[in-house]
Parts: sequence; C-alpha cells; structure tokens
Amino acid sequence: YWVDRYLFGCDPFLRKYDAQGAPSLDWGSEGASNAQWQIQTGPVDLAIDSNNYVYAVDIYGARVKKFNSVGQLSLQIGGTGPGSYGEGSTDGQFDHPRAIAIDASNNVYVVDSGRTQRFGSNGAFKSSWGGTYNDLSIGVDLEGNVIAASWTDPHQLVKYSSAIKADISGLACSTTYHYRAFATNADGTKYGSDATF
Repeated sequence: YWVDRYLFGCDPFLRKYDAQGAPSLDWGSEGASNAQWQIQTGPVDLAIDSNNYVYAVDIYGARVKKFNSVGQLSLQIGGTGPGSYGEGSTDGQFDHPRAIAIDASNNVYVVDSGRTQRFGSNGAFKSSWGGTYNDLSIGVDLEGNVIAASWTDPHQLVKYSSAIKADISGLACSTTYHYRAFATNADGTKYGSDATF
C-alpha cells in the first residue's frame, strides 16, 4: 500500500500493489464526504491490521479512516468535536493526527498534537498519554512497546512501555475503583486517563 500526499496536484489517494509490484487498486479523492480526504495533503500515513484492514490518517480531516482490502470505508475514528480543524482536544478526538501504528492485538495508536491515543479496532477510545508536539512517527515492537520518533532537536526515539503492573490489596467486592497512572521526570508530572475496574 502507498499513500499519495497530494504532492503533484492529483487527487489524494491510497494505492494497493499486487505481489509483483503492479498497482491493483486506487481509492480516495479530495472532498468532505466520509470516504474522501480533506484538501491540502490527503492521507499522510497508514497501517494495516492482522485482518488486512487499512487505517489511513487524514490530518486535515482530523480523523483516521478504516478501509477493507478492496477500498470500502468501514469505520472512522476521531474528528474534532464541536470546533473545526485543530480543535479536537478531548479523548477520542484529534487535533493534528499525523502517524499511526497497530499492535499484534489490533490496538490502534495515533500520534496527535502533544499526545498519543490508543483505540480498539472498533474505534473505541482506550487511553492516551502525553508526548511532544514534535512526535512525527510511531511504531510498536514485538513486545508491544510503543516507540515514537521526534523530528526536532533533540532528535530522539521515545519508548513507552506496554504495561504498568502494581500489587494492590484491601479491595471490596461489588465496588468500582478508579485509577490512573502517572510519571514524573525533570519536566514535571504527566497523568494518564482515568480508568476503572
């Protein structure tokens, strides 16, 4: 698969190649409908899950689009809420989404402005954590750790652990508990999203 980022004045699109490297399918065009791309760049990144669904990032539409292998739109993730481009600041919305990765369990990770958000393959928001505004690329290693790359000085890779574990005791039956993780370094303290069990 290939993303055309509207570099040559053509409609922005996704292109699928066959095993011999020949183009076998193009889809997408400029526009405001669900299966189209907002103007400026079109799709800017893509990832493919274990079921061969293609997830593509529409930076100016502030959304991720999920397509099946023949180019039919299956799902949209994100949006900007009540505002316009650049104003999706709540969980599950986007400001400037720019990169995407998918792990072995088909969790979807999207780099947005100053944070990374994690979604299920059904588009449901799961969690988010802070990053830097300059995170440009993202990947998931074989152990499930998320790795983000920054494009400004200092050029760096940041590895986010896939799990946090803690022993707890003294819990009561039939009670809902809230928790959230936090991390502290020289830049201050960052808090994860509220979660329950």
